[in-house]
Amino acid sequence: GKLCPVYCLAKIENLKVAKSDASWLKKLSDSGMRSVNNIADVTNLIMLEYGQPLHCFDAQKVAGGIKVRLAKRGEKILTLDGKVRNLSEKDLIIADETGPVAIAGVMGGKESEASDQTSSILLEAAIFDPVNVRNTSKRLGLYSESSKRFLHGLTKTNLLQALSAA
Repeated sequence: GKLCPVYCLAKIENLKVAKSDASWLKKLSDSGMRSVNNIADVTNLIMLEYGQPLHCFDAQKVAGGIKVRLAKRGEKILTLDGKVRNLSEKDLIIADETGPVAIAGVMGGKESEASDQTSSILLEAAIFDPVNVRNTSKRLGLYSESSKRFLHGLTKTNLLQALSAA
């Protein structure tokens, strides 16, 4: 619908999570971003190059399918920054069968984050409504590199190029 005109999810298996090599570390630090691991770093490098945010979920930590929907009253999510966020019915989220795994266009959830044990991921590339992303970011006081980019509007062509490059 209007809040999420494009949502792509690619499953990538048999991965080895490790430290990124020196050239990646330099590119990230030159851009003012910190290294997390090779998986998260790839998504950040692609975002810097294409302007298209990507997010990866640990496939083993996602229960059932993934849906893009508005949050239900009383739903909460522990975000990647380690804080519990109370969601409102106006917040667009990514959810599995158990509840929210990410706040659309703003920040992913801690519980589905890729770790050293991750061997397969679900790589997300999407376009979310800029007004919805701005309102959610503002209400939660939560701004990220991703949310800044969603505010400017993204194109489907660029999204597919970014997903393919990753």
